[in-house]
Amino acid sequence: SIPKFKPREALDTEVFTTPSGLQVSYFERPGVPVYSLHASAFGGSRSELALNPKYWGACNLLAQTWAKGTTSLSSKEISRIVEGSAASLDGFGGRNTIGLQSTGLVRDWEKLSNLFSEVLLEPTFPDDEIAHAKRVTEEHIRSIPDHSSQVCSKLFMENIFGDHPYGKQPMGSLEQVAALKRDDLNTLHQTFLTPKNMALSIVGGVSKDEVEAWLTELDLSLSKQTSTFSQGLIAPPEALKAPRWAGAKFGREQTHIMVGGHGISMHHEDRYALRILQNILGGQSGRLFIELREKRSMAYTVSPMSMEGIETGYVGTYIACAPNKKDEAIKGMRTVLEELAKKGPTAKEMERAKNYYLGQRAMDLQSSWSIASSFGLELLYKDQVTLESEIRKRILKVNAKAVQKVCERLYLNAPQVTVVVS
Repeated sequence: SIPKFKPREALDTEVFTTPSGLQVSYFERPGVPVYSLHASAFGGSRSELALNPKYWGACNLLAQTWAKGTTSLSSKEISRIVEGSAASLDGFGGRNTIGLQSTGLVRDWEKLSNLFSEVLLEPTFPDDEIAHAKRVTEEHIRSIPDHSSQVCSKLFMENIFGDHPYGKQPMGSLEQVAALKRDDLNTLHQTFLTPKNMALSIVGGVSKDEVEAWLTELDLSLSKQTSTFSQGLIAPPEALKAPRWAGAKFGREQTHIMVGGHGISMHHEDRYALRILQNILGGQSGRLFIELREKRSMAYTVSPMSMEGIETGYVGTYIACAPNKKDEAIKGMRTVLEELAKKGPTAKEMERAKNYYLGQRAMDLQSSWSIASSFGLELLYKDQVTLESEIRKRILKVNAKAVQKVCERLYLNAPQVTVVVS
């Protein structure tokens, strides 16, 4: 007879802490020929600016040059190993983190995992690679005025966050990038890459025995790190006391508008209600698109915006329209929000938003790469990996009243920043 199998929780990962203090998530996918490694640490523009403003932009350069040389391997030799194994190995960085991620075939685990350890712990940040990364970054910074949407986003972040690091672009400024040196990248790497400031996620068809052998050696090396840096909360962005306006004029055919205010942190109890609200507003069947583009032909594109930070993030709406429709567009977005806050979402809207969120999440978490990234960052930010069943339960628990309250509190009752670039 066919045995009765015990039900197993979807994406139920093992989470543990190594002797050095490193948090690890290990999710085995038996029979899957691919694995992914994701190491992340608190860093990014938020931590570098809190540490010393002279480091602004350093984590961006660090991420670009992390896998470009070690004490025993040149950039070309690393590329030869990675590309010869049909694998990937790249640094990443942003506002809150820096890290290293790799994906490869299980058959190459020993070779590639050892390479990952070496790149993670012994990067040399060669001067020629830093010079190249600087050119790429400086070109990007110089190109911002050519793109109205990027100017709009930059002004929005500066005005909503003020002196908080979230108000500054992670790339840095032309002056700061030019002044950065290899010693600065080395300093930040040694400062941020401590076991208690990191999380490591391992996903794929690699056996527990192979993982334990590699992890034991890696942890021994990490335990020798001398930095005592530990991420902590910094002063939150100053509260907006009144509405604020900002803008720029280029005489272009499209006008880009962002309207928004302070949102919530990634630990706030309203985060699930906010995600449902965003899905009710967004997409081609969302209220903003239907009301402002379909019915009134007012927008080229329109969407909700949000960012949940370690400190307070933001929420808002974005629209691109013809210059002569600027005032109508701003009023139209406000009207959509007022109507939603007044009457609440319909039962069909709630069902669609929940199904979309859960369905999109399920599709996003199909590959070892995406699972490793999701688990790694969640472990870093929240000291745990939430079960999918728990996330589903919290999403399904959100009711129309909760969505109304979040809409009213964050979008309507709080002071808003309005940025217009035309």
